[in-house]
Amino acid sequence: DYIEMEEKMLSMLYQHFLGKDLTEEERALVDQVDHDLLKYDLFYLLNVGEEADLPTLLSYYEFGKASFQEIEERYLRRYEALSNRVKL
Repeated sequence: DYIEMEEKMLSMLYQHFLGKDLTEEERALVDQVDHDLLKYDLFYLLNVGEEADLPTLLSYYEFGKASFQEIEERYLRRYEALSNRVKL
């Protein structure tokens, strides 16, 4: 089951990077952010929904289409920049 596998993977990530799993309240907040960003994806990438129905975001996100190669290059540049600042 996909949802069960996703939950296990997320728990492992939280354990690894936070040293503990999320509380129910923290999980609810993460789920709400995920749901809100999905609304933006649907609106900007698939033209589904109304702009007036989009939740207010407190950070800027770039919603747009790009080739896989461009996304990979952006990701690798960001990874390199963060890797130089944070030792894993």
